[in-house]
Amino acid sequence: MSNSSVGQRRRPGTPVLLVGTRHDYQRPGNPGSEEFRAFVAATCRQLDIKVIAEEMSLDGLFGAKHAVCNQVANSLRLTHRYCDPSIEEQKMLGIAHPGKTNPSAFSAVPDPYEVDSEVEAANEIRRHCWLRCIVELDFWPVLFVCGAHHVEPFRELLRANSIVSDVLCPRWTPH
Repeated sequence: MSNSSVGQRRRPGTPVLLVGTRHDYQRPGNPGSEEFRAFVAATCRQLDIKVIAEEMSLDGLFGAKHAVCNQVANSLRLTHRYCDPSIEEQKMLGIAHPGKTNPSAFSAVPDPYEVDSEVEAANEIRRHCWLRCIVELDFWPVLFVCGAHHVEPFRELLRANSIVSDVLCPRWTPH
């Protein structure tokens, strides 16, 4: 193994850079997805990203073959990882209402600003899955894309596990 590969595995600098956004930008063909693709590609080049990981699963693509981040990773020859558990994995993890990607789609709480304990319990399980994916990869720095409402809780989970992170963009939207 070369010295540069060893260095990348030691978590230099800020190993996880977080981008929050809406999931429809992560799916090709949706309005804003091409601007998101350009943003991710430019960010990876500028910051010498080695891995693009994301809160997404193949189930969450709703028929698309690859997420925008996966396409960018392939074009730049970077590692990519879908970190969200599949519907089947969610069932095994005990997540209520597996396969829902929008909390309002299954929340019994009518006020979107009120915390639904069932949704938060599912999110906590899912965030631990993302953390496990990133740690298992052990290749740094990582650009992690997730829903905007996950940015700060996931950053706190990373911090609690001694992983340095920075928020590049808490709520990316097309211009």
